[in-house]
Amino acid sequence: DIQRPNPMVAGGKCSATSQRAMLLLLASPLLLSNLGRVAASEAAASSLSSGRALPRDSVLLLTHMSSNSKALGRSHSLVAELRGAEVEPAQDGGDFFQQLLATRADGAALPVSLLDGLAKLRITPQVQETISKLLEGFGRTFASLADASRNDTELRDGILAGFGALASDHNRSKARVVQEGEAADMARKSHIACRGEERAALARKIEGERQLNISQAARDAQFALAEERHDALKAHLPEVSEKGLSELSSAELAKLASRGQEYHDTMKAYSEAVHAFHTKFEQSTSIAEEYAQKRTDCNQMQAEFETAACHFSDSSEESCDAYLSSYDTRLQDYVAVARNIAARAADRQVEWIHLKRVSCVLAKLAGAEKDGDLAENSTAVREVEACYMQEIVSGDLLISEKPAPAREACLAMPTQPCSDAFVKEEYHDLPNGTSAIACESTCTAPAPPATTPATMPKCSSFTCPSGTVARFDADEIQGSDSERCCQVNEWRLLLRQTAPFVQPRDKWLDHDRSHPDA
Repeated sequence: DIQRPNPMVAGGKCSATSQRAMLLLLASPLLLSNLGRVAASEAAASSLSSGRALPRDSVLLLTHMSSNSKALGRSHSLVAELRGAEVEPAQDGGDFFQQLLATRADGAALPVSLLDGLAKLRITPQVQETISKLLEGFGRTFASLADASRNDTELRDGILAGFGALASDHNRSKARVVQEGEAADMARKSHIACRGEERAALARKIEGERQLNISQAARDAQFALAEERHDALKAHLPEVSEKGLSELSSAELAKLASRGQEYHDTMKAYSEAVHAFHTKFEQSTSIAEEYAQKRTDCNQMQAEFETAACHFSDSSEESCDAYLSSYDTRLQDYVAVARNIAARAADRQVEWIHLKRVSCVLAKLAGAEKDGDLAENSTAVREVEACYMQEIVSGDLLISEKPAPAREACLAMPTQPCSDAFVKEEYHDLPNGTSAIACESTCTAPAPPATTPATMPKCSSFTCPSGTVARFDADEIQGSDSERCCQVNEWRLLLRQTAPFVQPRDKWLDHDRSHPDA
């Protein structure tokens, strides 16, 4: 950052009040912990202790931008404005206030060092003004701590709510899988019913072939008899053909008539047998064609069933894998965030208790009107001591632990279509005389094992694209893509001042932005 030169006050030094007030802010655990963990650099302390220049009317703006802008969506600011008059160190009480802010009590008693400082503190207008400024700043700080606690709670609850959304998505996905299973079951029933019809068609085909064989045998028998009658009649005709009709005796005429009638009857029976055979042949052929068509239909239904079974199997696996992957990712994020929230909550509670005691002390000191009110064993001193004995409740800062909901169970995975187990389960008990064709799977080939999070790099090693910044927990989660590791950069630095800066009046004119370290 380009630093403009600090204006110098008369004599080259600012007031002792301004110096000590700035040191109080830099030394305060609140500013070090709550407001962005701003580091009070050694340069700042060195500048103050050496008496180098600071603006008389010092304004320090410290802004802590939430690293998770999507969840918290707020910034917490504390504007501390301290103005003082030119007074001696003993009059402004800076040493005491610095010690008060920096000293944490180990027990329920006022530290001896602070008790000694109280005895030396003089009640002056400058001291009362400093107390008023600090109390005013503490009010905003307590509100900031409460806001930070609420923001962390909302962040935690938001991630927890995400588990519910995952469960809802999973339930909808399972409902679709159930529908796929129902469709596969209907296709299975249709296939089995078709095989039953195929079995009936086969029985008709067998019966038709049996009747055709009987008809053929009857035809062949009638043919043999007709051929025999024909040959007998043919042999007899030469005997009577040489005689005239009047020359034939009654016996010969009777014999000829009998043979003619037998021949007629035999030829008629043979003709009927031939007709019956042709009828049975046509019927048998039609039944055989019906059977062949039914088997073709059943084979097609088998293929449709196997396709439906593949859809069911694929949907079951995809639904379960998607849910488990999303759940494990969110659980990993939740555990990391919950751990960070617990640490921040513990810090805020410690800070709250410490600053509540300090603000209690300042409130009691604000009631002192003159020197001597803080004498040893005075009412004011006893009231100050009571500030360290009272029980400080930080209920608003307590963030109760909420375990992540248990992972929901996936639907039972169906047998992989066309596996040996599938063929045995589905086609072992088909109706007698029927059989399934070779099973042909249309299922998605099993995906290669996904890279486990343990082998994935940390998000901190991923370079986020322009317009985005790394997530606040990039050191704790694994990933290698912007969607998982980055977030939109919605924060801008308004002002940065970590330490006083002193330089010759016109030195800043030599600054080269292309070579900031020159």
